[in-house]
Amino acid sequence: MSSRQIIIASIASAMVIFLLVSAGFEIEDVPDLKWNDDFSYHSKQPYGSWIFHELIQKRFGEDVLTSTDTSLSEFSTDGNLYIVFGQKIYLDDNLTKDILNFLRHGNKVLFISSEVNGFTGYSDYSDAFSGFVDSVLLVTLNDGAQFRYIHYQNTFKSATMHYFSGVSSAILDSTIHTPLAWYDDGTVAFDKWEMEGGWVYWHCNPYLFGNVASQQQGYLEHFNSVFAHFEPRIVIMDHASFLQGNTSEESPLQFILETKPLRAAYYTILLTCLVYIIFEGKRRQRIIPTQRRNRNTSIEYIETLSALFEAKRHNHLVEHLREIFYNYVKERYHIDRRDHDFLKILTLKSEVEPSQIDELMYEFEQSARKLNVGDVQLLRLHKYLETFYQNCK
Repeated sequence: MSSRQIIIASIASAMVIFLLVSAGFEIEDVPDLKWNDDFSYHSKQPYGSWIFHELIQKRFGEDVLTSTDTSLSEFSTDGNLYIVFGQKIYLDDNLTKDILNFLRHGNKVLFISSEVNGFTGYSDYSDAFSGFVDSVLLVTLNDGAQFRYIHYQNTFKSATMHYFSGVSSAILDSTIHTPLAWYDDGTVAFDKWEMEGGWVYWHCNPYLFGNVASQQQGYLEHFNSVFAHFEPRIVIMDHASFLQGNTSEESPLQFILETKPLRAAYYTILLTCLVYIIFEGKRRQRIIPTQRRNRNTSIEYIETLSALFEAKRHNHLVEHLREIFYNYVKERYHIDRRDHDFLKILTLKSEVEPSQIDELMYEFEQSARKLNVGDVQLLRLHKYLETFYQNCK
């Protein structure tokens, strides 16, 4: 077979394979949406909570703060409200102590999440949690307002079954708890109870406050009925996914494979690469490597940090500071951050006070959990870093 015939046969084979693969995909015009449950206050995606955040600000005005602007430990007055919103809430010991102290001053806490872990609100009610699978919910509040919620996933063409959380009717026998809303099967969707001199509220269904729900009839009435229980001086908003390390985010490959046009493009690229490797993968000429000139990137690095600071992108700036610190420790003391006794070895080698290192590690941990790092927290972290660098041996 001549070279020309081989080329023609290769092209024909590639076209046949492409047509066969393309036949397995349905091309349709779909909106560019991300359906992961992030519930971010800044996201306008279906399960973001941008509209919820806007309604909170509109209802309570300038007295709405984010968790990066202040800390619960700063409040010693009553009449304030702390909101934690997200799919699942994980509270560590430090934040739990701050919440309990916040309640002791006569304040209120509102959890909007399917799970609340690390808190003592239901320690005596291990059998109180309940769950069910459904696609359409009817929620009735204690003031008579109703919200018929339809759950969608990946498409708005039809309702999708989903697992929802609630509190079983066993809680109705408790004089401590006061149910404020129910599903149509009697499961409690919204509950409150007194604790440490304050009040804790728990709404078990964050989906009823998301952007998808805002397009359904009854959303605003449900929102107003829930927040009719609060007339706070100041509102502090926190985000559950950043308390747990943002585990709800899906990988880019998972998003590509779940979207039909992107999946078709992905497999087409793989097929093209395979054809190229088969027919054009043989090296025809030895590659002559090029030598790049050494560049002084110090000025560019400083400009990058300055740009991050001016743009208020403190989260990215904190990541740079964290990497610089761990690289410094690794080069100076030959300690890897993954070592089990990292803090103990660092304390011995650097001869820095253990309390100073603990404070520095605590600031890094708190910064990683926040949606936005504020100026005060950034300055505090810089202070601890400077103290370490000046005192380490």
